[in-house]
Amino acid sequence: MEKALFAEFPPITDEQWQKLVLKELKGAAPETLEWNSPEGIAVAPYYRANDTPLLAVPKRPAGEWLIRQDIDAADAVAANLQALDALQRGATALLFMCKADTNVEVLLKDVLIEHIQTDWLIEDTNTLDKLTALINARGLDAEAVKGSVQFNPADLIVYFNQYNKLLPGFKLFTIASDNAETLTEQTALQLKAANDVVAKLTNNGIEPTEALSNVKFDIAVGTDHFFEMARIRVLRSLWAVICQQYTPGYTTPALVHATNKKVLPEKDGYYEMIRQTTQALSAVIGGTDSLSIVPHIVTPDRSAAFQTRIARNIQLVLQHESHLDTVADPAAGSYYIEAITSQMATNTWKRFVQLVQAV
Repeated sequence: MEKALFAEFPPITDEQWQKLVLKELKGAAPETLEWNSPEGIAVAPYYRANDTPLLAVPKRPAGEWLIRQDIDAADAVAANLQALDALQRGATALLFMCKADTNVEVLLKDVLIEHIQTDWLIEDTNTLDKLTALINARGLDAEAVKGSVQFNPADLIVYFNQYNKLLPGFKLFTIASDNAETLTEQTALQLKAANDVVAKLTNNGIEPTEALSNVKFDIAVGTDHFFEMARIRVLRSLWAVICQQYTPGYTTPALVHATNKKVLPEKDGYYEMIRQTTQALSAVIGGTDSLSIVPHIVTPDRSAAFQTRIARNIQLVLQHESHLDTVADPAAGSYYIEAITSQMATNTWKRFVQLVQAV
């Protein structure tokens, strides 16, 4: 029988907590400690186990999240050097922001794409054709080449049918977060956009499992530390619910990439390091699968390489010194985070249903 932790300490009842709170308030009403979040959630001053309805949250498996370096590929030679340097210094994934005429062969020179994840922000499918040709020229197994695409095709069905076969290891639909006012609205809009893609594919004869497994979510993490954690957990949970609606018993984990929100040029580099770190913590504890941190570069000539290295090293420290990669769901069991996750999920699902029904 497993021994209870701290069994020598007697349990404390709700009534005992209330007495302590009232004593400290010196006559003020307990309600004065509550505050309303932008998500429409009344936040209590403290939470206990019986205040926390647990929400089933599919978790990122314990293990390292991917450290992604985002690279402007307009100059393929320079971008290739930046990619190789990033990989040598700890990056485990790359995003290439490509123009229509990007030379993919030069861009990926000496980059072993079968061993890392590559994400592609593209203007047209010529880039994917070049990537496919390179995979074939190198004699690689296309299934082993993992990545994702951020692109808005003119004909979604034609695009899917072609590149789902050519790039079977890729997520073809990256659903970015909207700049809505609240995290609840952002998440509801993302889920609605993802559902629209899956619905269109399945209505045109694509198997639901094929459609669902090709969706990836991209979010921008802000500074509302605990609510940003909850937002990712809500996204994972509700995506599992949507999967069940299409194929009962089937769940494909939501693949989530997070990026810290745009840097503030008026702040100094030390402030930005702290902000980047807290945003990274929100994303990692919330359960992101990959993360990129925008470096604090005011002008290109002010230590761009150094600031990029610092941004990358934040994640390396969180992995190799804080060991956050060894826990599958660090937020689990926190009464506060569990409570706001549950309430945010309820509000998000209600808004999602409204958006779907409004069509």
